[in-house]
Amino acid sequence: MKHYYTLSLRCLCMIFLSIFLIGISIQSAYSQSNKIYANSPDGRAFFELSDTKMLIKFEENVSFENIQRILQKESLLKKITKTMVLPSPKNAVLAEITKPLSAEDYNAILKRLEQQPTIVYAHAFLRFEDGTLQGITNRVAVKLKSGENFISR
Repeated sequence: MKHYYTLSLRCLCMIFLSIFLIGISIQSAYSQSNKIYANSPDGRAFFELSDTKMLIKFEENVSFENIQRILQKESLLKKITKTMVLPSPKNAVLAEITKPLSAEDYNAILKRLEQQPTIVYAHAFLRFEDGTLQGITNRVAVKLKSGENFISR
């Protein structure tokens, strides 16, 4: 009878350990599936929403003074200076946030900005694991090897 009890205890321990390991692997897969990532030559590059910057593109006819006036209404954005205006695309601003925000507050600012008639888009910056930032725009740049590759329809 002793032998039977030892065997079933080992069996229960193995079952418990197997269930535990399966649970950990499922949790790991689930947590990675909720992260934002891009495929790169080095594999998946995971990144998260930046809580320090955002990219705001204004219509081309909006003056710098009007950009400042519009953005000063957002108390969570630092005062816009000429160094924050990007050379390309025209009238795009790299706005800095005064304090770290939750994703909900960050998205709320983006939605308010996008409702402004003079703002073309307001997009998030993404921060990679190494700390570098990537801005998101509404355009994709493609360089052709030669003009012959361009097909006009």
